[in-house]
Amino acid sequence: MVSVAQNVQTTDETYDVRLYEPRDREDLLALWDDVLGREPGAWFDWKFRDNPYLDEVPICVTEHDGEVVGARPSFPLPLRVGDDSLLALVQEGAMVHADHRRRGLFTRMVEHLYDHYADREPAASIGFPNDRVVSALRNLDSRLSLSGGVVGRLPVYYRVQDPAAMTGDGDRPGWLARLAGPALRPYLAVCDATAPGADDVTIERRPGVPAATLASLAGEHAPTAAHAARDERFYRWRFAHPRFEYATYVARRDGRPVAAVVAGRERDATPPVVHVSEALPPTGERPDALSALLGELVADGADAALVAAAAGPRLPDRVLLAHGFLPDTRPPLSAVTTPDNFVARPLTSDDVATWSRGGVRLSNRDGWAPSFCERELG
Repeated sequence: MVSVAQNVQTTDETYDVRLYEPRDREDLLALWDDVLGREPGAWFDWKFRDNPYLDEVPICVTEHDGEVVGARPSFPLPLRVGDDSLLALVQEGAMVHADHRRRGLFTRMVEHLYDHYADREPAASIGFPNDRVVSALRNLDSRLSLSGGVVGRLPVYYRVQDPAAMTGDGDRPGWLARLAGPALRPYLAVCDATAPGADDVTIERRPGVPAATLASLAGEHAPTAAHAARDERFYRWRFAHPRFEYATYVARRDGRPVAAVVAGRERDATPPVVHVSEALPPTGERPDALSALLGELVADGADAALVAAAAGPRLPDRVLLAHGFLPDTRPPLSAVTTPDNFVARPLTSDDVATWSRGGVRLSNRDGWAPSFCERELG
């Protein structure tokens, strides 16, 4: 597919807005390092260049005098919706070099990406932006009809094992750590002692991710709402994430897998944080087995400052609450966290108001079932 560059004139300077090309890699990595303070390297190649779901790399770049000075990254993600499939782009935060800001480049890059995919796959745009980015996108309502798409919270549940991890950056109040610290260990100990388990399963832990086992579980009782299409290819690519080390916990009944969770530990993170990166079966059909698996996961993650998960069809909130997890959308954690949002709209010219696929109304928040498996990617 060919993307035609847009020549943009701002004051006395000219910018070319276009899709990423392989020759842009080094410039783009340097911009990433300059704006975000890290050079992504292997992570960039895994997420964008080696992504198996699209021939082109759907990053919109802005070029000025032969140098990449802006980028709006996104990557393709296959979705399952009812009995149909859908390829989506997951949008990430835009980057503009400090010398070229406040010149409308963010708007131009967003417009270029939507124009490029208006009549081709991928057909949907999703993302997990913070409130600031949502506010910026709302300024493009007349162009993107964002107000007619899906915008909603994606609560994250935290098992806080060291309160200083959430309050020790100098910008957040330290009262939570001072008040919660003395009571935290007894509270978590009670949760660990009383959380339900499952006597009819055995639990095995293994490093890495058994793609075939997870794909088999994911195919059972899959939700109709839109979610990542979890086949073996997806799991092999998804859990090759170079910034995380993964371990899988599988519950078996009479030798047959009935539930599984994946723990993700970010490499070299300080303080250490563990994610519940995946939970199966997809509709939480075995909450007792999931609870037993979660108990093993948090026991192995006792050294972590935080264990993070997302509640939903895959991991019921009652299971998380029983293990000492609290949501970031309600006190006390809402005082020291900034919840993420989930946004979705068609990339194509489909009417947002009647947007549907596979019998599912995608213009409604209930038509989407994102989990931490998708969120950790974005």
